[in-house]
Amino acid sequence: MDQTLLLYTAIGVFALMITGLVLTIWEFSRGAPKEQARTRNEQPVEVRPAQSAQHR
Repeated sequence: MDQTLLLYTAIGVFALMITGLVLTIWEFSRGAPKEQARTRNEQPVEVRPAQSAQHR
């Protein structure tokens, strides 16, 4: 494997890694995970006091 082919392969892998990182950031900022977090925060949460086994 000569150095030119190795360089092009490294550039290709780096470009794919950056593309995946950008798409992941975009998905979490605008996609389904943000929508799920928004709907989860809007639902009321019922808080119940903790009970020990002796009080039952």
